Amino acid sequence: MKLKSVLTVISVLMIGFVMMGIDGCGSKEMTSARMYYQQKQNDKALASVNNELAKNPGNAEAWFLKGTILFDMKQPLEMTEAYRQALKLGLTPAQKQDAENRIKNAWVVAVNEGIALMNKGADNPDNYLRAVESFKKASTILPDSAQTYYNAAISLYNAQMYREAISTMEEFHARRQPDQESVQLILLAYNNLKDYDGALAFLNKHKNTKTLSQDWIYESIAQTYITADRGKEALQAFLEASEASPNNEALKYNIGVLYLGNEDFQNAIKYFEKAIELKTDYKEAKYNLGVTYLKLAKATQQALETAYTKEKDRKKKEALGNDKSYLEYYKKALPHLEAVQDTKKDDVTFWTVMGQVYTALGMNEKAKEAFDRFK
Repeated sequence: MKLKSVLTVISVLMIGFVMMGIDGCGSKEMTSARMYYQQKQNDKALASVNNELAKNPGNAEAWFLKGTILFDMKQPLEMTEAYRQALKLGLTPAQKQDAENRIKNAWVVAVNEGIALMNKGADNPDNYLRAVESFKKASTILPDSAQTYYNAAISLYNAQMYREAISTMEEFHARRQPDQESVQLILLAYNNLKDYDGALAFLNKHKNTKTLSQDWIYESIAQTYITADRGKEALQAFLEASEASPNNEALKYNIGVLYLGNEDFQNAIKYFEKAIELKTDYKEAKYNLGVTYLKLAKATQQALETAYTKEKDRKKKEALGNDKSYLEYYKKALPHLEAVQDTKKDDVTFWTVMGQVYTALGMNEKAKEAFDRFK
């Protein structure tokens, strides 16, 4: 399953950058740096400004000039660091705007590179890793940009680097409130790693998170237990989820399925009926309610036959032989199964079950029709 970015390409800032503070007095190094810069000898200009900063690291003008030189040299990370130092030390309003715009422009370019590579990932999976590098560059330029981490996490997930995807999406959550899509990516990553304990710890941490549907969190916890083949804990989690969301018919249905799997027929019936009360056309619940009654009928019939075989007392044995109480369960199964037969026209198993029910109830003609359906 490949995930897509929610970011579109961002427009590069259309701003005419102006070199500020080139003229005027200063040290020999600054004078040389400015001269070399005007002559477009950027390597020499950079060397001169670095000499000035080695002597005077608090020179905001030198840091600003260094950032401008690095901008022309297309070294966005080094440029960003130089401008940040200049901004810390203090710049004129025009210089401040110039530096901030160039930093933002570098971020836009890096993000757009990442998005373009991510969109080509289906053609060449290596592009996902190249996209990650672009997003890392973008996050270095603007560390507080949450969406950069979101896109990097998607790229890492698509590159099957699931641990890294998790930690990167957590960086997104450190900057923005979790939403279901970002939490879902982390959950998918944990599931791909088969790290179900990690998934459960993560989901439990988000109980009571206001930006997330608590129904979804509780249900995800229960589904994770099922995926981990931990049925008893799954049942408990579904019961908690149902208590938190009493009008959710799907939760009632899932509880019924788990009880049915445990052959706890009475509780299975109880929860399938609750699901149908909440959703009267819930065909899956009706079908499973019918199956539950059928299983209960067979279990009751088998118990009677076993007791009949073991019984030594003649009168008691005769009573057991005449006990047809199990037929009530077949009768109760029938309407629920018939209610869904229009959706099971091509289901061999279903019509075999219907044949068994009709046979038990003495409805021989219908039983024959059911058994003969796929001859």
